Amino acid sequence: MTAKFKFDPDTDIPSLKGKVIYIVGASIKKDLPEAQLSFVDFDLASVASVNAVAQQFKHDRLDILMCNAGIMAAPPLLSQDGWEIQFATNHLGHAALIKQLLPVLLKTAEGPDSDVRIVINTSEGWTMHPKKGIDFETLNTTQDSLFASQRDLRKRTSEEVSKYQISDCSPGIINTGLVGNLKLADRLFVHATTIGRMVTLEQGVLNQLYLSAGMKKEDIVNGSTYYPVGKELYSWCDDDNIEVINLVELA
Repeated sequence: MTAKFKFDPDTDIPSLKGKVIYIVGASIKKDLPEAQLSFVDFDLASVASVNAVAQQFKHDRLDILMCNAGIMAAPPLLSQDGWEIQFATNHLGHAALIKQLLPVLLKTAEGPDSDVRIVINTSEGWTMHPKKGIDFETLNTTQDSLFASQRDLRKRTSEEVSKYQISDCSPGIINTGLVGNLKLADRLFVHATTIGRMVTLEQGVLNQLYLSAGMKKEDIVNGSTYYPVGKELYSWCDDDNIEVINLVELA
């Protein structure tokens, strides 16, 4: 999936010196113990926790925001706010975080030679939409909600959005704990239906790295969804008539 695209993050990503990057994910320090990171512990499924931790962000700039945390196939459970746990974690938490950090993102975008980016990770789950297309009257799946976050930002901040780049990132089918922690029958189903398409963790991060820092700013189609690696799948900004429920306001 990724081999045909010649992108080496070690050599193709320009210097990020002086940039501030916010990544929603907890395992980076384990994989890169030498990296200079500030770990912030919070509950992504709790809007109150997200809002509180956003207030602790003390940097005067934010260049890249990666929304890539998520859960899958979780047991039936409600969040502290009363939402289904996967919806609360994968969508509402990210929506609340973006909303809280948008002022510093816009402030950074006002600077000279700025290159502010928001990359929202989605998954292959989007391929399971109804054959006749998504019924926006009954929009209720996590991955559609993640797309809704991007569409909502792209539409409701039309005057501001030219100041930064926002894109959806499909990482592909990665062999991670999301699959490994499934029940045996579910793991067998995933592996059987993804033969020849599953990639390693190192390959799975390429699309996100490319959209966040490797792809040239002028080449990004703002508001688009990209498939590994850097392949534009479609752009929701082409249709101004699509009405999207403002789920961000729930946060």
